Amino acid sequence: MTIRNQSAFDRNPAAGFDGLFDWDWMKAPLLEATGRPIEPMDIDAHVEVNGQHLVIETKEEGKAVPGGQRRALLSLWARVYHMVIFLVGKRCPVQAEIWYPRGSRRQIGGWDLLRVTPDTAAEMTKQDLIEEIRAWATWAEKRPNPFQYQGK
Repeated sequence: MTIRNQSAFDRNPAAGFDGLFDWDWMKAPLLEATGRPIEPMDIDAHVEVNGQHLVIETKEEGKAVPGGQRRALLSLWARVYHMVIFLVGKRCPVQAEIWYPRGSRRQIGGWDLLRVTPDTAAEMTKQDLIEEIRAWATWAEKRPNPFQYQGK
């Protein structure tokens, strides 16, 4: 697997990180089949409640979500049973863009995205995100996806 910024990766290990898996073997067949240099991506957080899915992608400040990754995550959102949050700021979130299930989209705060200073981040941003996730989980708990996996 290609790690584009090893030092940033080392500063922010994934929850339950259990080592790297080399996905590079996928590049050649994807290129051959599509004619495009498609690479695997990771998802920073994924939670399922009653067949409803919450997906979160985080980036360091100043880094954008790559176009292909953004399209892939929003194609999940378009399948109705997903909420996608793009979150900027690894240690202290400073921006959040939320795509709610059922086709609604909201950018938190003001004219554009939620922008807070380090002084208000713990109070405003973290609590706002906690409330958004609580609201999603409450909503998902009451609305089971009729097509969810029922096996063992």
